[in-house]
Amino acid sequence: MKRDWGKIRDVLQAVEEDRLIDTMNTLSSSGERDEIDVFFGHLLLCLDADLVDGIHVYVDSLRGWRWSVGTGPVHLTMKGHDMLED
Repeated sequence: MKRDWGKIRDVLQAVEEDRLIDTMNTLSSSGERDEIDVFFGHLLLCLDADLVDGIHVYVDSLRGWRWSVGTGPVHLTMKGHDMLED
């Protein structure tokens, strides 16, 4: 997957606007596997860069290698807010 700054911004905005879980549910319901993989891949990049905190993303082999999440209070870190301002 190529990094797409627009997709990263989409993830950060979804977190900032408290609609990340709704966005993930909508994508999962759509069944568009490529779109789901791109979104979750960019969410992982945001987590790796410490832009987002409060969520754990993994691939669940018991669910047919589907994306799974564990959430707490999902929020942008200070770095995440700074990234959105740029």
